[in-house]
Amino acid sequence: MAQSAGPNSSEEWSECGSQHLYQTHMKLIKAELDLRTGVNHVSNIQSKLTKLLQENARLEVEKERFEQRQDALQLANLLEKKIIWLRFEKMRDDVLQLKEQRQEAKVKLKNAHKMLLPYETKIDNIKQQKDTVVKKCKSVEKDVSKCRKEIEKQTKKIRDP
Repeated sequence: MAQSAGPNSSEEWSECGSQHLYQTHMKLIKAELDLRTGVNHVSNIQSKLTKLLQENARLEVEKERFEQRQDALQLANLLEKKIIWLRFEKMRDDVLQLKEQRQEAKVKLKNAHKMLLPYETKIDNIKQQKDTVVKKCKSVEKDVSKCRKEIEKQTKKIRDP
């Protein structure tokens, strides 16, 4: 760095008598330094800007993917809810259909009982008649058995006088 002609130390400046001039001189030196390093600084800033722009582009793509992923997750959640409702609707329809079939079966059973009622009464009458006949048969068998015994007794009496 080139030194400018003039006083170099603060003693020399104060000897000259003006602190203000010294401060201005230091500001000019700093500005000259900044100006010289500014070219490098601009290229550094430019490379940082390029890197940041690339990073921004990458982040934009990532943001887009994230938003798409979020949209897909929301859609999947909505579809899951729709599937649950569809299953519910199907089960409800099945239950309603089963209730209807049950009611129809009750009506058919009631009609079948109505149709069978005359037959059941006939069956009950026949059972009663059968029971009566069975009782009569037993009574007749007892009588026949008594008669046989009596006949045997009488036959024995006749044979064995």
